[in-house]
Amino acid sequence: TLFRSLVAEVVDVVRAVVEDCAAIGIPSVVETLLYPLPGEERLSPRRRAELITESARILSEVGPDLLKLEYPSDAAGCRAVGEAVTVPWAMLSAGMDFEPFLQAIANACDEGGASGFIAGRVYWKEAVALDGEERVRFLADTARSRLERSLQAMAGHARPWTEAAAAR
Repeated sequence: TLFRSLVAEVVDVVRAVVEDCAAIGIPSVVETLLYPLPGEERLSPRRRAELITESARILSEVGPDLLKLEYPSDAAGCRAVGEAVTVPWAMLSAGMDFEPFLQAIANACDEGGASGFIAGRVYWKEAVALDGEERVRFLADTARSRLERSLQAMAGHARPWTEAAAAR
């Protein structure tokens, strides 16, 4: 089917990038994001978690140094990802709201063995609508506080990437 051939093509490209990175001595970081195909409806949280897990399994087999994955919906989804991957992984914020992001960090690390998070918009997305000094204050206060709270939520819970990498 078209879907299977698209997946195979993407995996071949990712494999070539991972091999090229290894050949020149730089780490390979692979990110996977889910988008509905034309004509597809919005995915349910459970189906989304299944697809995140399956893509993580497929890409993990290619052997990147780090996988960047969307949050797989809940603790059960995180456990499934943790069982599927053989490489270190980090959870993306993917523009989540901040309070749910803190719970997602806990689930990803405690339940899925994530080595941390990679985030951006969860900290600063509201600043886009602000002007001048208001934006500067938001970034200095709110965004900084969010990052500090995220680091606290992860501290002592994330699986060291070196441990995850050594298990490969």
